Amino acid sequence: MRGPALYQGLSAPVKVLLCLMTMSAPPAFAEPNMSPRDLVKGITQDLVTALQVSRDEIRRNPALARKLADDIVLPHVDLSLIARRVLGRHWRTASVGQRRRFTHEFSEFLINIYVTAMVTYADEIVSLADGIRYPAVRLAPEDKRASVRTLISMAAGGQAEVVYRLHRRRGSWKIHDVTILGVSFTLTYRNDFSRQIARSGLDHLIEQLAARNRKTQRASRPAPDTLPEG
Repeated sequence: MRGPALYQGLSAPVKVLLCLMTMSAPPAFAEPNMSPRDLVKGITQDLVTALQVSRDEIRRNPALARKLADDIVLPHVDLSLIARRVLGRHWRTASVGQRRRFTHEFSEFLINIYVTAMVTYADEIVSLADGIRYPAVRLAPEDKRASVRTLISMAAGGQAEVVYRLHRRRGSWKIHDVTILGVSFTLTYRNDFSRQIARSGLDHLIEQLAARNRKTQRASRPAPDTLPEG
């Protein structure tokens, strides 16, 4: 099962950086009244710091990357809302069990992508971090939604624009979508999954996600120690 062609035309390290910036560590200095711009900036900086410190250990032990994702992704990304929006109109007709299974498997699917990226492209992500700018955001105190732009300088020249969509939930800002070079992450997956559901049904899509997650889990297990002969 392949993901949608959201980042065509970009190099692998740039794609990975753009992906990881959407689901990464909450800043250590996060406060309930922190602005969305400061939150996104802190997320990116903390991600880079974590990779600088842990990239060698992560390569030796991919399970550490998964643990970091489990510990730090969920508090600042609204995976439930993302799952509902990705499923779109099919969410309304899905059973409670299908909604629960899709939300779980799709969340696992996304986290697995980011864990693999952390293991594979840590050096490239760190090297690109110095070229990120965060333009000012206009936001009224009563606003419940916000968009935060980031501009990433490309090695070959020019900039890639990434826009984070956040909403305020129980006093905290949470990411629910990201637009990369004008293409919405949520909308891209919605269109891709909608075509798959039309062909084979929602249950088949959920099983495809589950099968991929199981395959990723098996691949991430450390190889057993080789016993000495004799």
